[in-house]
Amino acid sequence: MESVKKRLKKPFRHTTREVLPRGRNPARSVSRLFPEGKIYGLREVHVPEDATVDIVFLHGLNGRADTTFLHESSGTYWPVDLLPKDVPNARVSTFGYDAQVTAFVGPVGQNGLQDHASNLVNDLANKRSVDSSAPPKIVFVAHSLGGLVVKSALTFSQASAEDHLRQIEKDTLGVVFLGTPHRGSDLAPFTKAVANILKSIGKRTNTDILEVLRRNSQLLALVEDNFANWLRKSADRFRVACFFEELELPAVGRVVERESATIAGWPKHSIRANHMDMVRFAASDDDGYQQISGELKRWVQQVKDGLENERRDCLRTLYFEEWNARETRIDDVNQGGDWLSSHKEYQDWIESPSSDLLWIEGKPGSGKSTLTKRIVQRWRDEHDASGSTKTDDTDTAPTTIISAFYYSFRGGLTEISHELMLRSITYQIWQQDERLFPLIVDSYRKLGTSDRVLQKSTLFWEYHDLKHVLQCLHQVDFPLRIFLVADGMDESDNARRSDLLSFLEKLSAQTSNCVMKILIASRPETDINTRLRRSHHIILQEENMGDIRKVVARYFKGLENRNIQDNITMAPWEERIFPNEFRVTEDYIVRNSEGVFLWVALVLRDLDKLIRKGAYTTASLEKRVRKLPKELGGPNGFYHAIIQSLIRQQEDDDSLDENDKDDEQRRARTILTWATFARRSISLIELEGVLATPLEIDNTSLADYDLEQHRPRELERGLISHCGGLVEVRHWRGARVVQLAHQTVREFLLDRNRLAKPYDLDETGGDILIASMCSSAIRTVFGAASMRMESNHEFSQIDMTTTLLEGNSLLRYSLYYFKTHLVDIGDKAPDILRVFDSFIRDVMSGPRSYAALLLSRWILDLQLLETQFEVTLKDAQRCLDSALVCAVDSRRANAVLTLLVPLGANANTPGGRYGSLIQTASYHNDEMILSRLLAAHADINAQGGQFGNALQAASYRGHRNIVDMLLKCNVHVNDQCGPFGSALQAAAHQGHQEIVELLLDHGAKAYLSEASGHTALSRAVKNGHEGIAKLLRSELNATREWRTSLMLP
Repeated sequence: MESVKKRLKKPFRHTTREVLPRGRNPARSVSRLFPEGKIYGLREVHVPEDATVDIVFLHGLNGRADTTFLHESSGTYWPVDLLPKDVPNARVSTFGYDAQVTAFVGPVGQNGLQDHASNLVNDLANKRSVDSSAPPKIVFVAHSLGGLVVKSALTFSQASAEDHLRQIEKDTLGVVFLGTPHRGSDLAPFTKAVANILKSIGKRTNTDILEVLRRNSQLLALVEDNFANWLRKSADRFRVACFFEELELPAVGRVVERESATIAGWPKHSIRANHMDMVRFAASDDDGYQQISGELKRWVQQVKDGLENERRDCLRTLYFEEWNARETRIDDVNQGGDWLSSHKEYQDWIESPSSDLLWIEGKPGSGKSTLTKRIVQRWRDEHDASGSTKTDDTDTAPTTIISAFYYSFRGGLTEISHELMLRSITYQIWQQDERLFPLIVDSYRKLGTSDRVLQKSTLFWEYHDLKHVLQCLHQVDFPLRIFLVADGMDESDNARRSDLLSFLEKLSAQTSNCVMKILIASRPETDINTRLRRSHHIILQEENMGDIRKVVARYFKGLENRNIQDNITMAPWEERIFPNEFRVTEDYIVRNSEGVFLWVALVLRDLDKLIRKGAYTTASLEKRVRKLPKELGGPNGFYHAIIQSLIRQQEDDDSLDENDKDDEQRRARTILTWATFARRSISLIELEGVLATPLEIDNTSLADYDLEQHRPRELERGLISHCGGLVEVRHWRGARVVQLAHQTVREFLLDRNRLAKPYDLDETGGDILIASMCSSAIRTVFGAASMRMESNHEFSQIDMTTTLLEGNSLLRYSLYYFKTHLVDIGDKAPDILRVFDSFIRDVMSGPRSYAALLLSRWILDLQLLETQFEVTLKDAQRCLDSALVCAVDSRRANAVLTLLVPLGANANTPGGRYGSLIQTASYHNDEMILSRLLAAHADINAQGGQFGNALQAASYRGHRNIVDMLLKCNVHVNDQCGPFGSALQAAAHQGHQEIVELLLDHGAKAYLSEASGHTALSRAVKNGHEGIAKLLRSELNATREWRTSLMLP
């Protein structure tokens, strides 16, 4: 159960008041809560660190805050001594007021009750408005006529003209009435109850008091009427529990009868005590206490569940698939960078108790990204193996959160955007610590109701929104340390770079409980130098020579070991071992590296070619190294040497004629163009589609073009022969991604001196080539014969269309970025548009064809064509959604991707084998399709279908990876629906213990039951899953939640 218990976070606030032990001297114990007799006004008596609700206790007529809830003989003051153990997330306060009879009902012409209500609202509002950690909800626990103060306070708050006062009514979750008289439809019982209360406190109801009561009874009745009206309007968000006494008071009888102490339609409970003792409990096993605390516990749990669901929903708006894309493509390095921890600049930065900024400057290829990833991994290892928040045992030790973003021009728009950088950082920080949610909740709620979000005209979070919420981190009232890493700043978008750097500087210069340690790594660009010149500063190439020597030494040590192995096979008289025989070559490489790891890597790669030929010597290696270029780019650099090698390779191949050589160069240029100018990283499969797509094809030939016949095989191996080492294939999330070997390769290919000729590139030419190929890809798919068929109402041939969509790996990119490339081309775009417009006119001439229906929404969004068409958007949407359902059912991931975003199918379309698309993907264990549906805003918590929701379908099937994905996407883990009631019950029923543990670890409630009364435990017991039953019993014991958990048939 250790993993389950890890989910219990350290409390929100960093200070807490002591829970008083039960003592023999109640006066002394209570006096510690109310020193110097301070019993009036709002007073905190218990403050946990993770409060989710304020519970405010009010005494009644002639009562006191320090005595009304005190069990005198045992010394138990239950709001402090008992309640925090059962409702640990409650901040407990008392509200004391002058409760003498005349002060309560007031003399003629005055209203003491209204004064008390006004003071209560004002005290609460003032306290909560200045307290950033104030719990979101309020619960009142009121004894006797204290309930009238609460009623009056709520109606007073609602009618207030001031926002902060009106907020109290909005924040109130419920009221527990303990022996409070309610008027109902008859005033007489109410007046009698008030009179009885007077008798119970030893006040003779003499003529004067009865006169006051008579004159004010209408006023008290008005309070009742106002509250009743308010309650009817607020019933859907408000909770009430009424408790009445069972026993009589001597000489008085029952002070408030059952009929008067309850409100029709709301829960009612009896307490076996008289009117005074019904709010005094000696121990937690007292039946009255258990009833009251049970109600409070349930209400607070609902608040927690609601907040947690809202937090998960908020995180979903921040999440995007590529939030850590570049980081995952950087090689993991377990060695190197050891010098950093002892570097003075680093030590000054990290050991400073205040926020600070460190700039690591490095030449291109000097290993900045590798070093920053190593640093981040080291921090994560130090604080928590999983990289999540680790909290020390002491109250004073700060929580540490680590967040990082790696800019990369090669990753396309998503990896150079400052907005997405801030969104990634915000997601990482708020995902790691649930206590931070109050800092962002107001912004989240405000944005959720804004016109721009409701109209879906923009993304949920924009640049300025994200800056605002990050700035809010300095409002935390507990010790917090955040490491924020921004690598590759020089590769980021130029437009907002200065503003972002200014923001990060400001963030690292403020003094608060939140210590922001910001690390920026970049080349020495002018704008970055200017902005960061006063920060802690490390120049990487001046420090990393030791790491480079280790890399080179390791390479030659491996070479020596290979030679030793060769010697083992020799006769004794033939053995030749020369330790350190490569020392001269090794020293030359280190000395000439100038701190650039990439240059070293290219040198060692070149040596590998010579070594693989065999028969090399120490002298030949040294000679070869001295001939190699001493720089990356430039006319004498490595990249130029690679280009010349490719040219010589083609010239020396006698099997190639001039046309073949032109084709080879054209193919290489196409690969380099896509790797350089594609708006995002392209996969190897997409590149196959690029090379299979004809650059120029007549519209009349589209139906006969066979894409598969032109698809290249073994392309990864072919990249070396076509492009040398200028491009590489990286593995990312199960796909092989093609990218330039380094940002400096891009700079070399775009050099104005055309150093890369005949492979040199320019941006306009690159956009023209890609836009033309996008046009060809779209026309090839939608010009096919099966796409041009006329559809019927049921779209009975939809399977053929999804097969076509699945088969073209370039189509999705083409539909998504065709317009982007056209816009960038500018004046030269009309030539491409003319051909494309002719094709679209032809397609739309058949408005019932599959091609016309599937393309209609996309054409409208393109806004570049003047084509008119007769397709109705309703039919078009039906066709798209039918195609999506078919593609999900058939597990055609590429078709799903194409249909969702570029073409506009609805991810929440009902239907398919299991009732909803995300249920189908979850049931089939299809991570790719599920992730795309979620990225397209499929409702992760949608209910209905065969299994109730996606989480229940995955839990039933035992797909741990899908359950894990849904949990990471902040699914509501305790939603009640489906045949088993909850995901936990589905997993327990099927015997998937690993899933049960995972769900419990993410907050699944073991005590929840479905309509028939079954719980996860009862299902596990019924089906003989003893391991799960033992686990669930342990969880129920730990949370002290049994209820009906073992309902057995």
